[in-house]
Amino acid sequence: MSAEEGRKEAEERLEDFAEELRGRGADKVECRVRVGTPYEEILNAGGNRVDALVVMGTHGRGVLSGAVLGSVGRQILRRAASRVLLVPPNRGEA
Repeated sequence: MSAEEGRKEAEERLEDFAEELRGRGADKVECRVRVGTPYEEILNAGGNRVDALVVMGTHGRGVLSGAVLGSVGRQILRRAASRVLLVPPNRGEA
Protein backbone atom coordinates (compact mmCIF):
# COMPACT_ATOMS: atom_id res chain seq x y z
CA MET A 1 0.00 0.00 0.00
CA SER A 2 1.38 3.41 -0.93
CA ALA A 3 1.49 6.31 1.52
CA GLU A 4 -1.34 8.03 -0.36
CA GLU A 5 -3.48 4.87 -0.28
CA GLY A 6 -2.81 4.54 3.45
CA ARG A 7 -3.78 8.16 4.02
CA LYS A 8 -7.01 7.75 2.04
CA GLU A 9 -7.91 4.57 3.94
CA ALA A 10 -7.25 6.32 7.28
CA GLU A 11 -9.44 9.27 6.25
CA GLU A 12 -12.28 6.94 5.23
CA ARG A 13 -12.10 4.95 8.47
CA LEU A 14 -12.04 8.11 10.58
CA GLU A 15 -14.99 9.58 8.71
CA ASP A 16 -16.97 6.37 9.23
CA PHE A 17 -16.22 6.57 12.95
CA ALA A 18 -17.13 10.29 13.02
CA GLU A 19 -20.47 9.53 11.37
CA GLU A 20 -21.17 6.91 14.01
CA LEU A 21 -20.43 9.43 16.75
CA ARG A 22 -22.61 12.07 15.09
CA GLY A 23 -25.41 9.50 14.91
CA ARG A 24 -25.10 9.16 18.68
CA GLY A 25 -25.43 12.90 19.23
CA ALA A 26 -21.86 14.22 19.01
CA ASP A 27 -22.24 17.21 16.69
CA LYS A 28 -18.70 18.64 16.84
CA VAL A 29 -16.49 15.79 15.67
CA GLU A 30 -13.39 16.65 13.66
CA CYS A 31 -11.18 14.08 11.95
CA ARG A 32 -7.76 14.89 10.58
CA VAL A 33 -5.05 12.79 9.02
CA ARG A 34 -1.63 14.42 9.24
CA VAL A 35 1.91 13.47 8.37
CA GLY A 36 4.79 14.32 10.69
CA THR A 37 6.01 13.70 14.21
CA PRO A 38 2.95 12.18 15.93
CA TYR A 39 2.92 14.14 19.19
CA GLU A 40 3.67 17.44 17.42
CA GLU A 41 0.87 16.90 14.89
CA ILE A 42 -1.60 15.99 17.65
CA LEU A 43 -0.68 19.10 19.62
CA ASN A 44 -0.95 21.28 16.51
CA ALA A 45 -4.33 19.75 15.60
CA GLY A 46 -5.98 20.54 18.91
CA GLY A 47 -3.83 19.66 21.87
CA ASN A 48 -2.73 23.26 22.27
CA ARG A 49 -6.35 24.50 22.58
CA VAL A 50 -7.75 24.67 26.10
CA ASP A 51 -11.28 24.06 24.76
CA ALA A 52 -10.35 20.82 22.97
CA LEU A 53 -10.43 17.18 23.98
CA VAL A 54 -7.79 14.85 22.57
CA VAL A 55 -8.87 11.21 22.60
CA MET A 56 -6.11 8.65 22.18
CA GLY A 57 -5.89 4.89 22.34
CA THR A 58 -3.26 3.23 24.52
CA HIS A 59 -1.12 0.27 23.59
CA GLY A 60 -2.14 -1.89 26.51
CA ARG A 61 1.23 -3.67 26.31
CA GLY A 62 2.37 -3.41 29.89
CA VAL A 63 1.46 -3.08 33.53
CA LEU A 64 3.38 0.12 34.20
CA SER A 65 1.81 3.34 32.99
CA GLY A 66 4.84 4.21 30.85
CA ALA A 67 4.61 0.91 29.01
CA VAL A 68 0.86 1.26 28.51
CA LEU A 69 1.00 4.83 27.23
CA GLY A 70 3.92 4.70 24.89
CA SER A 71 6.10 7.65 24.00
CA VAL A 72 3.43 9.60 22.07
CA GLY A 73 0.91 9.36 24.91
CA ARG A 74 3.50 10.50 27.43
CA GLN A 75 4.44 13.51 25.26
CA ILE A 76 0.78 14.50 24.83
CA LEU A 77 0.05 14.23 28.56
CA ARG A 78 3.15 16.26 29.34
CA ARG A 79 2.63 19.04 26.76
CA ALA A 80 -1.08 19.37 25.93
CA ALA A 81 -3.06 22.40 27.08
CA SER A 82 -6.27 20.50 26.23
CA ARG A 83 -7.96 17.74 28.14
CA VAL A 84 -6.70 14.27 27.19
CA LEU A 85 -8.75 11.08 27.32
CA LEU A 86 -6.76 7.85 27.06
CA VAL A 87 -8.76 4.81 25.97
CA PRO A 88 -7.37 1.32 26.55
CA PRO A 89 -7.99 -1.40 23.95
CA ASN A 90 -10.76 -3.93 24.46
CA ARG A 91 -9.41 -6.97 26.28
CA GLY A 92 -10.15 -9.13 23.23
CA GLU A 93 -8.18 -6.81 20.93
CA ALA A 94 -4.98 -6.32 22.98
